[in-house]
Amino acid sequence: MYPNPVNDLFSIELNMKSKTNVTINLLDVSGKLIREIANEEANSGIHKVSANLSSIPSGVYTVQILSDGKSINKRINIAH
Repeated sequence: MYPNPVNDLFSIELNMKSKTNVTINLLDVSGKLIREIANEEANSGIHKVSANLSSIPSGVYTVQILSDGKSINKRINIAH
């Protein structure tokens, strides 16, 4: 994920080992879903997902990546 902190736009680069469904969510500190960034089927290889977060208030959030029944959570700071 870059950049972090985010002003308006940020990107996530994923390296998929096989074809799978990928969901990327933005959660607040309590775990509440703020926005679904992506929900798509991805082939194997490298994929870049970008999002505009200019409408999200400044603060600390979690980007949750769901794929193959696994979850990866990364903190992100939005600073306008």
